[in-house]
Amino acid sequence: MTSVHDRILLPAETGVLVIMADYHLGDFIAALPVVEALAGYFDHGIDLVVRAAHLPLVERLPSAGKIRIRSYRAGRKARDLRQHLDFLRLGLQLMLARYRTVISVSYRIPCTMLTLMTLARRRIGLTAAQRKWVYNDLLPPLTGRHKLDFYATVLRRIGIVGRPPLLGPIPDDASLAAVTEHVGRLPGACRNFAVIHPFAGQASRGWPAERFAEVADRLASEYDVKIVLIGSPGERAGLEKLRSKLQHATVAAVVTEPLPVTLALLAGMSLFVGNMSGPAQLAGLVSDAPVVCVSGPTDTVKWQPLRQGERAILLSGTVCPERCRKAKCREDWRCIREVQVETVMEAVRRALPSAPTSAIRSDVQCREAQG
Repeated sequence: MTSVHDRILLPAETGVLVIMADYHLGDFIAALPVVEALAGYFDHGIDLVVRAAHLPLVERLPSAGKIRIRSYRAGRKARDLRQHLDFLRLGLQLMLARYRTVISVSYRIPCTMLTLMTLARRRIGLTAAQRKWVYNDLLPPLTGRHKLDFYATVLRRIGIVGRPPLLGPIPDDASLAAVTEHVGRLPGACRNFAVIHPFAGQASRGWPAERFAEVADRLASEYDVKIVLIGSPGERAGLEKLRSKLQHATVAAVVTEPLPVTLALLAGMSLFVGNMSGPAQLAGLVSDAPVVCVSGPTDTVKWQPLRQGERAILLSGTVCPERCRKAKCREDWRCIREVQVETVMEAVRRALPSAPTSAIRSDVQCREAQG
């Protein structure tokens, strides 16, 4: 006999809360098509718990008008009393809202805690959370596949089996104008540009910066494209130092602006080259341009750039097993350093055999591309 918790949620359902409060940008981006599918499915939309830092991406989703945001400010770990109080405030608000259904897309502890605080009648989660005392409707996630497929498991409760459409955020006009200005300052009439993200949050995922510099110079000379180096505001000094080492520094720009401008850059680029990180996942979601990523020992299936195929390539060393973190490697990360500049350029040639033809696209063109 089918349990009441196994039934498909109907589009007319009200009081639906979705929680995706993962602090990792890459994980959050991988879940965005799931959030979009949920918001588009319910007639009355959804409430969504999200970290404040990720708000700009949610606000630009195609179904953003059907998403009511409940955000909080916190990093990987709450650093001070204010963050703890902010989290408790949100939990109290969720409890008073009296949601009927909660869907936890992630299995992280903060998502679980907030789910429990809602006291909702139906609490849908993934068995990976291993917290049956919180979730009364647990789904076994798809394993051995991409992170998006893992998160998409919850879509079974709205009748979707498998991966949802790859719909991501759409850049706003102001951010597109800012990108046009950044690229327009560089010499040359060509508007094609390659985005390079040379830094990573983990040492095991950081390809040597000097190799990114060599790739940038070769792209500028062989493909006649402008170069845009991106990173966080705190990485600006490192990016400027990298730019100063380029032989083609005059056609290279450093951009460390907020997330909406990064989104616009990625949507309008001709090529992305970078470490396996949040910007790489975002590039694969919002652009059909080639994406070439370099990573250390990792699960290459799970973290493949979202738009898979010949134009989305994840390169990794082979001297270490997947997810290796052995002490003998921690000083030089020999696995990621095994990837050579020529290997990256060969990947670029496979994905982009001739000079790129894409340029900065308007908001309308981006919508058409995603449709």
